[in-house]
Amino acid sequence: MRRVITFGTFDLLHTGHIKILERAKEHGDWLIVGISSDKLNEAKHKTSIMPLEQRMSLVSQVQCVDEVFVEESLELKNHYIKEHHADVLVMGDDWQDQFDWVDCEVAYLPRTKNISTTQIKLILLETVERLRIFVVSSGSNKHRSCAAPLIEYLDKIGFVVTTQHTYDDYPEAKFDAIVDFNKPVRNLKEMYPGTPIFNVDHGASNLKWFLKNQVRFDGMHFFCTAGDDHVDSMQAFFGNCENILSTSFVKSGLLLSPPSKSRADFCSEFGLDPVRPIILYAPTWADEQTPDHDRILECLSEFPNHLICQHQQKHRFSPSQNLNVVKNEKNSIIEFLKQADIVISDTSSTIYEAAALGKLTIQVLHEMYIDNPSKDYDLPLTAGTSMFFLAGLPVRPERLSWAIENVNDYSEQIAFLHRKVLSGTSITPSACRDITEAIIAGVQKFRRSPVEIRAISGLSERMNKVLYARRHRLIAHSGGIVNGTRYSNSLDAIESSKGHCALVELDALLCNDGVIMAHDGLEEQYGSPKAFREMTQEEFANLKYKDELTTLSFNQLAQYLTNSHLRVVVDIKARDEDYRRCVEHIAAVCAEHDVFDRVIPQVYCANDFDAVSAHPFFGVMLALWKYYDYDVFGQKAFHFLEYCFGKDKSLPYGISVRYAHRDGLVNLESPDIIKFLGYGVRVFVHGQPKDEETRILNESFGLFTHYPQNHEGT
Repeated sequence: MRRVITFGTFDLLHTGHIKILERAKEHGDWLIVGISSDKLNEAKHKTSIMPLEQRMSLVSQVQCVDEVFVEESLELKNHYIKEHHADVLVMGDDWQDQFDWVDCEVAYLPRTKNISTTQIKLILLETVERLRIFVVSSGSNKHRSCAAPLIEYLDKIGFVVTTQHTYDDYPEAKFDAIVDFNKPVRNLKEMYPGTPIFNVDHGASNLKWFLKNQVRFDGMHFFCTAGDDHVDSMQAFFGNCENILSTSFVKSGLLLSPPSKSRADFCSEFGLDPVRPIILYAPTWADEQTPDHDRILECLSEFPNHLICQHQQKHRFSPSQNLNVVKNEKNSIIEFLKQADIVISDTSSTIYEAAALGKLTIQVLHEMYIDNPSKDYDLPLTAGTSMFFLAGLPVRPERLSWAIENVNDYSEQIAFLHRKVLSGTSITPSACRDITEAIIAGVQKFRRSPVEIRAISGLSERMNKVLYARRHRLIAHSGGIVNGTRYSNSLDAIESSKGHCALVELDALLCNDGVIMAHDGLEEQYGSPKAFREMTQEEFANLKYKDELTTLSFNQLAQYLTNSHLRVVVDIKARDEDYRRCVEHIAAVCAEHDVFDRVIPQVYCANDFDAVSAHPFFGVMLALWKYYDYDVFGQKAFHFLEYCFGKDKSLPYGISVRYAHRDGLVNLESPDIIKFLGYGVRVFVHGQPKDEETRILNESFGLFTHYPQNHEGT
């Protein structure tokens, strides 16, 4: 029997749903339908009119449907396919090519024309009360340009819209809602008491740490963010607040519409060659030009077919004979993006918009960032959640020429990075409708209970720990080298390394009555005739590594960590049931000594992850070796990563890869290595030659190193 699986929301079940289900059934004998949970719909930026139970009941009654279940996560498609033994996945053609990686056949079917849930909702939306909306853009050209698409949409559906034209333009009138696109210049709550105030994200980026601004937060009642990742960022600062809403990027409709000019006309206007690739450089705002910007401009002067589009509020570049500088006026950046072939940016929202358009993107790394805590040419960090961000080929300014010349060779990897970025940022033609729905729901909620939102205290401690930990690139391998000795996992090695790095890695083995810190197979180095598995912790404590270095059980290590700044990556040398036993022992000792926050177990497979994630460890290290050495960039490795990040994207601390495959190929020379950076955590390399370590560190990777003392200040 051929089993078919498909997924969807199936809100307001209509003929379009029925037809695609019937066509899906034609691909097999048994049709299984995964129905998005209400929580998942929120993550997909959808608002269901019908609750999950009703949607499941209606779909289960469709004649061609044999089985229904609840879909809890978009990241677990392959898990659901395996769980239900599906032979073919059927999706709408709006998902074309996005699920080719799953472990079954995939068919993409065209949607039924002239009928959709969105159209039905729009008809319903047009029948609601005509609200009076005051749109505040703080007198800024940038924020006015962001407000323009929403104002046009609100006018279209008959809302009464009042707009602000200057900083002092605050009319004395009664409004049903106020919409602001930035931090309020005035105290709007005092000026318009009893009126709900909505903040709409003016960019598609959650890289700007101004999101933590307390005045901005206190000045609003609701936040309409550009997607799920943006909600996570704000909740990292202010707590799990239900008035922080996942909607869409307000300028999506403009972005996704066709270009307003032909390529020939556009190139004629700006002095470009339509045959050659058009290069667009669109940096974020900055108060002054830096040496990094100077290097970028020097590089661009070598590529005549370029445009430099300045930020609307910061015009720091002047046109010259070799630089084609243009202004961003009235959303002209949108047209520049549509016409460009290669887009270069940094932490600007532009790089998200370029991703939505499928452009070749180059992400320039800086020594210092504006409004981002990363430094020393590291990847920028998302606000609050402190995940590394990458949406293009990463490059330092001095290597930009190389990147422009070679970016085509990385098109597949860049497309992968774009999918990651856009999974948490909603850029959709229905953006203004989504935001309007959120405003209507917020107004109704506020009328029922005009409660102020409150920040949750005590969040900064955890957030600061994560931010602090993200900056570290060095892990002392097996404790690091001491007295010329490696792999000792000894107290002496830890003491020798702790002044040079904040992370150490230690091997862990089951012994007769607990867990000891030792590498398997090295009993001879301890002068013991007994196998580690047969020893007690006390017996191990009486041994010395190579007759001189002090051994540790995990219990002794936990006691040490109670008075140390160090965190320990624990490499558990066991599989299957032994691995789980080791984790349970480590967890019990961590609980006894209150050191969960200092321990990062290394996991090798989904079962390992499940065992570790049941406990409140600081994080986990995802190891792409042991099971993946011969195909570290293969489907199985990526399925493992997708499973772990799908289960809990906040838990992985880093990804561990060998410097080279077992067959000798150097992993860092593969273009696919940048896909790993797209997961938002540090990629740590181990097994590298000593003379390669500085180069690896300069490319934003981390190191398991025996020589942390060689990399002071890293």
